[in-house]
Amino acid sequence: MAQNTMYVSKNNSPQTTLTNEITATEQTIPVADVSKLPAAPNIVSIGSGDNIELVYYAGISGSTLTGCIRGYHGTTASIWYEDTPVYRAYTSYDHDTFKGNIEDLATNKLDKSGDGSSTTVTFTEAGTLANPATGESQATLWGKILKLFNQTSGHDHDGTNSKKIAASNVDGLADYFDASTGHDHDGTDSKKIAYANVTGTPVFETSASNIKPDGTASAGSSGKIADAAHIHPEIRLLDNAGAHNSIYRGSSLGTSVKTAQWTAISNGTFEDMYIGDYWTINSGVWRIAAFDYYLTTGDTACNTHHVVIVPDSILYSHVMNDTNITTGGYVGSKMYTEGLADAKTAINNAFGASHILSHRQYLCNAVTNGYPSGGSWYDSKVELMTEQNVYGGKVMSPMGNGATVVANYTVDKSQYPLFVHDPHMISNRQNFWLRDVVAAVFFAVVHNLGGSGHDFASSSDYGVRPAFSIIG
Repeated sequence: MAQNTMYVSKNNSPQTTLTNEITATEQTIPVADVSKLPAAPNIVSIGSGDNIELVYYAGISGSTLTGCIRGYHGTTASIWYEDTPVYRAYTSYDHDTFKGNIEDLATNKLDKSGDGSSTTVTFTEAGTLANPATGESQATLWGKILKLFNQTSGHDHDGTNSKKIAASNVDGLADYFDASTGHDHDGTDSKKIAYANVTGTPVFETSASNIKPDGTASAGSSGKIADAAHIHPEIRLLDNAGAHNSIYRGSSLGTSVKTAQWTAISNGTFEDMYIGDYWTINSGVWRIAAFDYYLTTGDTACNTHHVVIVPDSILYSHVMNDTNITTGGYVGSKMYTEGLADAKTAINNAFGASHILSHRQYLCNAVTNGYPSGGSWYDSKVELMTEQNVYGGKVMSPMGNGATVVANYTVDKSQYPLFVHDPHMISNRQNFWLRDVVAAVFFAVVHNLGGSGHDFASSSDYGVRPAFSIIG
């Protein structure tokens, strides 16, 4: 263990006295004659008989003890009056410290023989042990270590900042730190760790063709590990929408969106979030379908980074209209005017209203002879999905015949990456509505068997499975 501090004494323990009353919390103590006390830092006793307080003092200023720690070594801090004795006595602290230090030395004494016998140590300089291999003094060896490990500069190698390797300060360790080869650890190229000279370290694989996608070397390379300089650049995944839209993971992200996740969404890096990942909130599974799908779209551009969410299951069932009509298109439907209200409440409760993206959508608001004939731009937060979102193109919706131009304009013009990577997520064995007009009496649907289809607008057999986006 570390040796405890042993404070110097004062011969015959001469006494001085307090010149003023002090409280139990006072940290400066005025005395009549500081020459009666040892130099700081040290300890003094205040009082006499059975009523004594031990006090540590860090310094002396004039006739005042400063930086005091009251009630030292288990004694009780008290109020003391003027003329109370102050002196350096032999205390239990002194005895306990002497005893502990001696026992520590006895326990940790140098013993090369292993049989408990003493070992002779030769000092070649006054109080300084020499390195028999190099002839360097103890002071020289410690100097090198202190240069190597520097608390204020260099590189933190244990994650605590308590000690850092200061590569630029390494003296006499050329075998390990080389200015021309190896790995640069201080960013200046002034000193590099030359791994080839470090005994017992793994061999580095420098052939890119032998490096696996996880950055390790291939199985046939005899346990080699990949030199960072030779890792394929394409396996260094970037944190942006394009990269994260390209990977399906399907992992749980927890029961709420964490602060770090909101930040990653806000800055568009989307760290540790991928397609298919999900939050389980209020008994619902809310799954990531796309990143920045609506970015820059709309008659007023959407410039906010966002994550598109689709619930795994329908939230409830609801008709598109009370009767079998598609008049007014999606915007004219009962679903649009009333049927999404409970979905919006559930989504706000799960993620918070301030975290739901509002952006501009072009939605169908007119139907002629059973085909979409008009639309307009609307503020949008929560909507039914389109056939494009689910399938990647129109399946049941009417298309132009060369004479009629169908109003299928929409910013939802491609398939969500969720359904690209994992098509079984399209139906989940449930029936649900899409917002596309199919005919004068039909809206598009997704059947529970996985097929595309359409049904009468008044059917109550289909559920509400909307899409929405969250922002940081």
